[in-house]
Amino acid sequence: MPINEMLRENMAREQGLQMQIVTANEVSAVSTLSGSFDEENPTSENGSESEPSAPPMPKESRFGRIFTTNLLPDSFTIPIPIFYTMEPLPEWGVRAFKFAAVTCGGILGLHKAIRTLGYEHDPIYDIEHLMLYDLHNIALDAFTFFAVGRGWKNKGCDTLGYLVPLALSAWFFSAMTEWSVFRYNVSMYQIACVWPTELYFFAGAAALGLVVNVIAHIVKAIKEGVFFGRALEICLTFAVFCAPVGHSPFFHFHHWFFAWFVGLHANFNTWWSRASQGLLWGVYINGIAGYGRDSLLGCLSAYYNSVQGQCGHIQSEGTEFCINPEELPVGHNISIGFDHGLNTTGTDVDGDPFLGFGELVAANWETCTPGSH
Repeated sequence: MPINEMLRENMAREQGLQMQIVTANEVSAVSTLSGSFDEENPTSENGSESEPSAPPMPKESRFGRIFTTNLLPDSFTIPIPIFYTMEPLPEWGVRAFKFAAVTCGGILGLHKAIRTLGYEHDPIYDIEHLMLYDLHNIALDAFTFFAVGRGWKNKGCDTLGYLVPLALSAWFFSAMTEWSVFRYNVSMYQIACVWPTELYFFAGAAALGLVVNVIAHIVKAIKEGVFFGRALEICLTFAVFCAPVGHSPFFHFHHWFFAWFVGLHANFNTWWSRASQGLLWGVYINGIAGYGRDSLLGCLSAYYNSVQGQCGHIQSEGTEFCINPEELPVGHNISIGFDHGLNTTGTDVDGDPFLGFGELVAANWETCTPGSH
């Protein structure tokens, strides 16, 4: 073979190798750039999707989605043209609307159902009393529950996993009063002196379930790195809502208050935490619908309001008591144990000289002495 042809072949081979190297480098560079712009869907060498840096959430089964899917999407917008000219309602606003609807509908519906079925309830407490005396405080309760309970952030309350526990607890806490063993209050005097043995076992089982649930929430908070923040929330809410009244011997731990306070902190966006919160909110709804939002201080609160408000007329169980507001001293404070008040007939009665409804005495759970409240 001529030398010139051999040289040409060698030069062609070298140029071919150089072109292959350049092409390989270009492909590598393009792959690198492509990977940097496609971090959400990284691919492995064989072209299949690779695992992301953080482990994915476990997929829900079709059965599980039944309990976690919103009946009305949080992104719901009203399909009326006039609303298209307005800012769309934010998702937290839709969640707030749904929570308010569930709360109002639950209280009004259960109020009617309890009285229709003949379950234990306050026979005097009607819708008019609810609107007049309790609506303001119920609205504040719901607002606090929605804010601290992460209702604005978590999935809306209109899921079966939230509504089913809510409905069951709202019904059960009225149906249970059909058994005499449950017809007792949660106060130190009642627990120490009145409760039957069967109720201690039920309360123990309920307390065990509560402890397990609390431990699960603590573990979840530690895993998510929010333990100290949530602990601070609990301390602050306890300092505001429990500590000021808890030391009083007249303090009555109503089940509506227990459910409301504990439900504030069952606020993780997991099925079991949301189910717990729904169950507790159902207990709150039951307490309001059946008995009203009774004061935590019971008769002490009524006594204070009557004296400080210089009320001139009090009626209790058909017996009327009258006082002369002019006889009330300026700045009169509550005191216990005054004698010789006057009733409507002018005869002496034991009790406060300005209020003729008897001496205000707190029950003593240590000696099992009942009080006047």
